[in-house]
Amino acid sequence: MLPKFFSSSKKVGITSKSFQSYADFSNALNIFSLTHTELISFRAMLAVQEITHNTSELAP
Repeated sequence: MLPKFFSSSKKVGITSKSFQSYADFSNALNIFSLTHTELISFRAMLAVQEITHNTSELAP
């Protein structure tokens, strides 16, 4: 049996289908967040490489 959530006026049970929908949504949100973080990290790495390359061109 799935757990029940309590509201101020009544007890509301969740169905297996709604629980699975919530789990799917949470999973999709986590995947999006991780992917976004990886892309931001990759962008920062490229910026550091560009700065390093430009600095080495300026050095005698």
